[in-house]
Amino acid sequence: MSECLDRHLPRLLDRGCTAVICSHDILAHMVLIHCGELGIAVPERLSVIGFDDIPLCRYTTPSLSTIRQDRTELGKSAFYALSCQLAQTPISTLLLHAELIERDSIGPVS
Repeated sequence: MSECLDRHLPRLLDRGCTAVICSHDILAHMVLIHCGELGIAVPERLSVIGFDDIPLCRYTTPSLSTIRQDRTELGKSAFYALSCQLAQTPISTLLLHAELIERDSIGPVS
């Protein structure tokens, strides 16, 4: 993961990227750390958003903005999808609602 950050984060910044949305909060936390090492101000220069809203998000510096899904609904949907697959019953769509949890790692659009 660190190799990916070393290679791709500077390239994105060179292209004028002002925000990064990560596939999970641990990766987003690593982006925060890497930005600190490079002297990149978050959120003044780069906004960072994670995904999952793990407890760590509240304690990073700056606190990490993230996307939260209702874990109970996620589990119910997974059970429903698995049950349908075992019964060979097609399902068309499962829709999960997500919520943006705004903390200190995002700034205004520039």
